[in-house]
Amino acid sequence: MHKHIRTIGLVLSCLLLQAFLVTPGLAANGTDSDFFSTSADTLKALSTLPKAAPSDTIAITILHTNDIHGHLLGSMDDDNPLPALYETICQQRVGDERDDEDTVLVDAGDLFEGSAIDFLTKGKMMVDALGLFGYDTWTLGNHDFCIGRQTLAKRVAEARQAGVSVLGANVIDDITGRCADELANPYKIIERDGVKIAIIGVAHGRTKEMNYGKRTAGISFLAPEEAISYYAKRLDGADIVIVVGHLGLKPAKRTFAKLPGAVKVFIDGHSHKAQRKAQRVPLADGSTMLLVQAGHSLDAIGRLTLYFDKETKKPVLDGTAVAHNYTLAPLTKSATPLIASQLTVPTKEEIRQGRALAEEVLAYFDQKFVSPHAGKLNRSAGRTAVALKRPETGRPDPFGNMLCDALRKKADELFTIGELTSVVPSGVTKEEFLNQLVAIASPKSIRGFLPSGADIQYDTLHKHLPFDNKVCVLALSGHELGQLITGARWHKRRGGVLCAGLSGTVRSRGSREGRLDRLTINGRPLLAGETYYLATSDFIASGQAGWKHVYLKDNKTVTTTILARDALFDYLIERKTMDDIGLAENECRIHVE
Repeated sequence: MHKHIRTIGLVLSCLLLQAFLVTPGLAANGTDSDFFSTSADTLKALSTLPKAAPSDTIAITILHTNDIHGHLLGSMDDDNPLPALYETICQQRVGDERDDEDTVLVDAGDLFEGSAIDFLTKGKMMVDALGLFGYDTWTLGNHDFCIGRQTLAKRVAEARQAGVSVLGANVIDDITGRCADELANPYKIIERDGVKIAIIGVAHGRTKEMNYGKRTAGISFLAPEEAISYYAKRLDGADIVIVVGHLGLKPAKRTFAKLPGAVKVFIDGHSHKAQRKAQRVPLADGSTMLLVQAGHSLDAIGRLTLYFDKETKKPVLDGTAVAHNYTLAPLTKSATPLIASQLTVPTKEEIRQGRALAEEVLAYFDQKFVSPHAGKLNRSAGRTAVALKRPETGRPDPFGNMLCDALRKKADELFTIGELTSVVPSGVTKEEFLNQLVAIASPKSIRGFLPSGADIQYDTLHKHLPFDNKVCVLALSGHELGQLITGARWHKRRGGVLCAGLSGTVRSRGSREGRLDRLTINGRPLLAGETYYLATSDFIASGQAGWKHVYLKDNKTVTTTILARDALFDYLIERKTMDDIGLAENECRIHVE
């Protein structure tokens, strides 16, 4: 099936190639070529494309993406990158006398978790896309483990069947002590025009910490530099060693100092950085490694062309680095696909044909993945009466307050139906429970922006709450609750703690731990020896992102199967309006000074 899809893709490629090559002049004349018009950014990118390689060299191009997060059919701004991605890949492979023999296509991880359709298909849509577009390798990112080991193994098997090698040299099975082969291989050797390219893939070294619960059961993650060094020394037969890692720029820089000189290129992900040029990174042996990263959510695709000696097959050097040329091309409706050389002006009929062919590619994903879930994706919970955005320092947090209200409401419902008996002692009345019930949410879980008057569909809400965090309810003493709030340093930097049922101030200047000032619980003073009930996410309850307190793990906790995102959606459907959300800016909020 996958081979058939890829064949269809290449046939469509050749046809699309004739229809979508648009010149600046065509766009300027205001013709009906708006499907792919040439933007200023794209024109700039096109101007930096490499010249034809000298006759004594071989040019091999590596196309790379990272941190797609399920946004194949649209990112935060609802733009659709799929047509431009498809066309860029196709044009690189079949255009201007190029073919598959001098192109490599890789992804640097976090393929999953970010869009509703990716969540509903458990990553199946994204894996199908890898096969359709002809990716050579996919390195596992930390969010790729969010679907759990068993489901991830199924996705990996499907990717391999489609011809995609899944990499993770530091993904270790706890029983065998070796690379967990049902999930990943350590490396892949790809030959292009006689050049042997070794690609080592590594996941983030803290992937297990970032995937709390049972998501990474039975798996450990070796330090990336150890795995890279081990395999790089054993790949002497390769003409060049490339690492495709999901580390993020800060962890990557610490890793670079420990890498062997054999590594010449590092294609990175995780930090969502869009690099417009390849960064030259010095290594310990005096050589230089190239570092690139292509943003996130398919905002762009990177194109790295490397040059090799035609006889020896070894990299041609530019100083201490591999001779290269790099382009970062945008992937939006307003962007012309990245092409290799001459542009041609299509006729109006060719433009219409091109649109129809592009729609065939989109129709495959719509028919197989989107349409079966359309009812849930398009279900509306109402419209916003105030703007909702990711919390910022010193700003009102209507989105965060609303999420916390929803968590608190869900805990109330769970108490009513008797689901909290392991946390709440028998004999506690509903009134007593509610008086002691608070909620806390993480600003890190909220992404994007919704203007006033926006329709909140399930698909939309998922984009702004992309992580599959589950609702938790736990019991804490007043002392522990105070420690939790004052110790959350990451959240201090954002200017406050997102909460419901809590109000007050944390004074943190000049001290490692903050100091509580005038903290109240549902209007009553906090008492150190009193028992309180906290509705939150399993993300916070497991000590993630600065909420690190051991006592959280020791307390009685009820972890539900209810996603925090679904709790909010149910809350909004019940209310039907949000006209009072965020209007009282100082209510249910802990300020940090």
